[in-house]
Amino acid sequence: MHNKSLSPIDGPSRFRWGIPARWVRLILALWLMAASGGAGLSEIAPAAARTAARTAAQTAVPGVTNLDIVLVIDESGSMWERNDPQIFNPDGTVKNPGWRIVAANLLAQWLATDQSGAQHQLSIIMFGTDAKVIFPLQEIHSRESQAAYQKALNDNHAYLGATDIVEAMRLARSELDKARAGDDVKRAVIFLSDGVCEPKPVTSLAERRQCERDLREVVQRDFAEAQLPVFTIALTSDAFKQDPSNTVYKNVWQEIAATTGGDYYEPVQAERELLEAFVGILQRLFGLPIQAPPPPVDAPIELTFEVAPDLLQVGFTTIKYEPGIEMTVIRPDGTVVEVSDPGVQYSSSALTESYSISRPPPGTWTVRLSGRGKVILVTVPFSKNKFIIERQRPASTHPQGKPMDISVRVLDVDQIARTAQQLTVEITLPDGATTSAPLTPSGQSYVARLDNTAQAGVYTLRFAGSVANPDGSVFDLSDQQSIQVAPVPWLQIVTPQAGYDYPNNLPLPVQAQVMLGAQPLTQPSPDDQFEVVVRLRQDSGQTIDTQFLRPASGGVFSGTVVVGADGNYVLRVELDYRAASGETFKDASEAPVSVSGVFVPITPTPVPPPPAPPEPPSPLLIAGILGVLLLAGVVALLILWQRSKPDLVGSVEVAGVPYALRGKRPVTIGADPKSRISIQGMGVLPRHAELRPMGSPKRPRVVIRSLDPANPVLVNGMEVPSQTLENGDVVKVGDQTFTYFGPDQFDDLSNLTADDSAGGWKF
Repeated sequence: MHNKSLSPIDGPSRFRWGIPARWVRLILALWLMAASGGAGLSEIAPAAARTAARTAAQTAVPGVTNLDIVLVIDESGSMWERNDPQIFNPDGTVKNPGWRIVAANLLAQWLATDQSGAQHQLSIIMFGTDAKVIFPLQEIHSRESQAAYQKALNDNHAYLGATDIVEAMRLARSELDKARAGDDVKRAVIFLSDGVCEPKPVTSLAERRQCERDLREVVQRDFAEAQLPVFTIALTSDAFKQDPSNTVYKNVWQEIAATTGGDYYEPVQAERELLEAFVGILQRLFGLPIQAPPPPVDAPIELTFEVAPDLLQVGFTTIKYEPGIEMTVIRPDGTVVEVSDPGVQYSSSALTESYSISRPPPGTWTVRLSGRGKVILVTVPFSKNKFIIERQRPASTHPQGKPMDISVRVLDVDQIARTAQQLTVEITLPDGATTSAPLTPSGQSYVARLDNTAQAGVYTLRFAGSVANPDGSVFDLSDQQSIQVAPVPWLQIVTPQAGYDYPNNLPLPVQAQVMLGAQPLTQPSPDDQFEVVVRLRQDSGQTIDTQFLRPASGGVFSGTVVVGADGNYVLRVELDYRAASGETFKDASEAPVSVSGVFVPITPTPVPPPPAPPEPPSPLLIAGILGVLLLAGVVALLILWQRSKPDLVGSVEVAGVPYALRGKRPVTIGADPKSRISIQGMGVLPRHAELRPMGSPKRPRVVIRSLDPANPVLVNGMEVPSQTLENGDVVKVGDQTFTYFGPDQFDDLSNLTADDSAGGWKF
């Protein structure tokens, strides 16, 4: 005996697809998971209930979401032979045509039994060496269209050879071109496959790479730019293993989903895991509380469930491994649910049996499964009050090493933000470790941050909390979403720095470092393409200025934006990255900016000119001679003074290469290209420090001095405003380190790589 509680569970809403204006219009018969393996259509009784359901489906209701979906199914040889083969009875007849066909029937019946008043359309494409539309995009609510859909599915389920993904995607877009227009219509593609881009039975590596390039072009042009999400299902571990040619995504299926805004699924095997993927997709499309299919149990068995008060409907569906299993649903008062009872809808096929009960009485319900064999029982509660957790950040693919900012909203059925109580998120890392954090309010959103994303893989976010209703009742919130953390480039904003007030009469300096993991990407591949845009916007959301950032050495991009007035702003830096392999990835980082006051330059007090000398008592010739003598004396004094100054001595060593210090002038160190020693790194200011000669010509010394009191240098690990350097001292400026060596370390300093005439050194 198993006991479970049927409390409402919210499904994810990761992008703003329409939610019906009233929950009662959204009650979907998603529990009708009728897996037909060539058997007949669902039998719905009584006839009056069938007529009412059909009438509701054919009557459009304002405010509901109409779905136009294209389902693409891989019928390649690997799918038929090992990954999702047919299952036969002992007498040789087909017991199960393959779980992908079961899932295709499920999808059609989910859409067909939607009682919200929406008018859904469905198309199906099968592909292998060739691709073909076996069921053109059309409504799926009528019995006739369901019969035609199932016939097309069964008649065309055949071994089709290779995996021509490009042609299948082109056909999918062609089908979506037939879709309806309007804000109440949402279009999507569900793409199921177990293979790679191999358009022919024997495909060379060069032909496969060309196929991938063609696929990226089709996906970007026909789906990403048109904002048509593609939900990809990579069936079996062979399909979702890492492609060694990729540098951004694990495989082509993850790339398609991330690029178009869909979701990516990795069922290791068919059966339950494939059903979980389809349930997850329907969760996102409808924003409904659908529970993932539990593990199969062995019949005969009785299962009990606690049904919460005030549910609008509850559904019980069995997916059978053996057709002889029967299901009986028993109410809390002990009465058996009959298919002819008011408020009951029933459907069945050879491998499925489903009940849905409207306004069920609360208490303990029992489901009795008779016969022998494995069976999956799915239960779906529908609450009177519907709240969803809408994830705003992060995206479905997040860069490894970049702190993960989490931002969600709690929305009711009318898309109005609601106040949650004790909203938390528990994060499961790829290695199985967990961490949790409270979500703190920020406007209408709730935010948290995960600082450590060093592991690549799937991060699972589990949200929990509650919402108080006006009548004093409390509705429990829960949701689970997955984020793929991948080793892709991202941007770290170096300037402007947090906590600084910038003047409003000067351009705001912007500097961003390209990162890969936790390290700066200082030497990106010359074949990789980076485009960086900076946008400055007010808190209200209005964009003030937009500029491209210029690339500099070490993976740094810099530029300026115009501020204007005092206030608080948000600086957003966007990266558009295209790898040498052809993969594309977009990332954005944000930083708050405070602007206050104007910059007033400090000008020296003018010195009044000396009084005019008295007229010389001597003639002009004497005055000229005296002037020449005076000038000669000044020149002589300057020469003597210059010779009395010490020279810079020794050298600095960066990355194993020594650079000689020469001359009597100070040497500046910083990120400014005009600095004599130009270095790039985190925390390095444009003019950070200088090396200055001190002492006498016979006993010269070298002193390092910070040019910004707020950013001292480190000598041998100690912060100092200035210090005389000794042989072997290690100096750190920002995150960059070099070593000073005295002149006695070299026999012939003329052999070093720089002299006093050099314009500067870049490290």
